[in-house]
Amino acid sequence: MKILIISLSTVLWFGLSSHAFAQTPQPSSKTSDKPEASGSEPASSPVFSFNARLRPRLVLRDNHAFGLPEDERNYNRGDNQDLGTLQARLGTGISYGKLSAEFLLQYAGRNGLTGGNQLTDPTLGIHVAFAKWQALEQLAIQLGRFEMSYGAQRVIGSVGYHQVGRAFDGAIVLFKPSKTIAVDLFATKYIDELLPERGVFDGDAFFTGLYATYSGKWSDTVAIFDAYALYDQHRRADGDGLQRNLITLGARAKGSLSLMDLEVEGAFQPGTMCVQDMNGCTDMDIDISAWFFDTELGVGVKKPNKLRGFVGFGMASGDDPDTTGTFEGYNHLYPTAHKFLGRMDIIGPRTNIQEIRAGFNWEAWIAHGSLVYHDFSRLMPESERSGGELDLTVWFHIIEGLKFEAVYGLFLPDEGLSNSDTSPEGVAHWTSLTAVASF
Repeated sequence: MKILIISLSTVLWFGLSSHAFAQTPQPSSKTSDKPEASGSEPASSPVFSFNARLRPRLVLRDNHAFGLPEDERNYNRGDNQDLGTLQARLGTGISYGKLSAEFLLQYAGRNGLTGGNQLTDPTLGIHVAFAKWQALEQLAIQLGRFEMSYGAQRVIGSVGYHQVGRAFDGAIVLFKPSKTIAVDLFATKYIDELLPERGVFDGDAFFTGLYATYSGKWSDTVAIFDAYALYDQHRRADGDGLQRNLITLGARAKGSLSLMDLEVEGAFQPGTMCVQDMNGCTDMDIDISAWFFDTELGVGVKKPNKLRGFVGFGMASGDDPDTTGTFEGYNHLYPTAHKFLGRMDIIGPRTNIQEIRAGFNWEAWIAHGSLVYHDFSRLMPESERSGGELDLTVWFHIIEGLKFEAVYGLFLPDEGLSNSDTSPEGVAHWTSLTAVASF
């Protein structure tokens, strides 16, 4: 009887609290939260919100090894592993006056790893848990565990495609002095070695930065300008200095005029890193000097249906083996990488790569999608074409709260995929089927 009463109470609570927020809260300046006006009276009682999402996925791969041994592959994914994944999320939010909090429980994993004869259940984790204080109308402070998503997510993103996603532990100061300007200052810790016999921060890693955004309209042109300064520090486990000391200075501009739109982003990375051998860091350091840029030009129409064609070009530096005192390989930091450089994820991180792409996006009735071709080349140790990838993505919005995604990828390899005299064989196929139910 006690269990029945608790169950009925829980159902009644969720039924009465039917207001739901549509997505995982984002800590960036683009959050949809509307701060309470300075000096206003606090709410008479807390306001609750709830949301839930279920996302099963099936991924099929064929010939991703291209007949190459593992030590001869000059690319990211060489496995032919087929897999199913499941992401289940239950989120809640509470606000009271100038205070608010968000919590997101998540199960994310591969099908078949638990259950059946194993008589085990998957682990349920806390993906998001933070508190936020709206100190002033223009200023808020957020503490806890949160996702971060800035700009086009080429540098910092929440990795929405992955069944887990990315979250950081730390704090953010959100400053919005006007409707068109927003500045976020954040400090996070993403590795904690917990080594009791060593110093407090030995082996730990920190990611801090400032990200500023202007979003407005100049005459008939809609414009967005981002500027960011980021610092990634990884301390050595032995306490003797830094394993990585990396600064990223970058900017992004995006604008649209009539039927055309243009986006440009680039960054420069100075810093230092230790020289490593099989035992880890040695006593030697080398300088870092790396860069990337990416640009895309689009032309589109909105009537009778949305259709946009585009071309793009991007490069990211690779390490030159002839300059032993400097490391030139770009570190892509923490992006939503699956949005770029091909859905098949064969090329991998944005480093030592040149990409030329062309395609179109479309939207009609209950469906929208894209068809994109990418052409890849490695820059170091010498320029060499790696191959081309064709990706077809289609989304179907069946009813409110339910949608399906189907993706097919075809990769045609070239000599740059191999780091030996062995040539890659055949072509690779990749298929992803996803259903998303949101409540």
